[in-house]
Amino acid sequence: MSTERLAELPEEFRQQVIDGTERDLAEQAAIGAPFHIMLWGIIALFTNYSSLQPGALYLGGALVTLVAVVRFTQLRLQLSGRTPPAPARVRAGILGAAAVWTVWLLLTLWVFGTEHSNSLMVLMMTAGLTAGGVNSSSPCRRTALGFIAILLTPPLIYSLVVHDLAVAATVAVFFAFMSVMAVRYNRMLWAGKLDQALVELKSRQAHDANLAKNEFLANVSHEIRTPLNGIL
Repeated sequence: MSTERLAELPEEFRQQVIDGTERDLAEQAAIGAPFHIMLWGIIALFTNYSSLQPGALYLGGALVTLVAVVRFTQLRLQLSGRTPPAPARVRAGILGAAAVWTVWLLLTLWVFGTEHSNSLMVLMMTAGLTAGGVNSSSPCRRTALGFIAILLTPPLIYSLVVHDLAVAATVAVFFAFMSVMAVRYNRMLWAGKLDQALVELKSRQAHDANLAKNEFLANVSHEIRTPLNGIL
């Protein structure tokens, strides 16, 4: 976020930009919430996870589903206006969903190891969630970076502990890349929002100036006509 450019705007426009980005974050979070369930469902249906470790699979599914349903319901109520905006709750929900997924990821790595196909499948989906979250959380840089850290730091540490350097190196490089992209997306989004607000501000100022000019000309015309009417 460009705090200098934001501070240059009048309070009305400044708040409009902030409210707009918070709503963008809530809308994108509502869209992304069900995808955690969909990804878990793919693993449940198309891998042998359920036959090998049904307890770990269904525990992860229960946690992921519960968090996704609660988040989606709260976000829809907020976006429809039935509950007041709660930006802090939206951000907490995004990070909480990442934490729940990470718990299941670590459980999967623990029961299968880092080289099993089921672990690699969950890691691949974690990478997809990270990439999607970077984009959807771009209105808030701290949320985006926190989302990345929660999803990728635990598997990075776990891989180092079990001496799987290939997985650790891959996660580390992906972590760095996603962090750079999160900052870049955030700057681009805020630059667009601020440019739009500046255009609206200049348009309003031009409109107000035009009204003032017309009013001035009308008054001058009246003052000129009044003595002339007296002479005539």
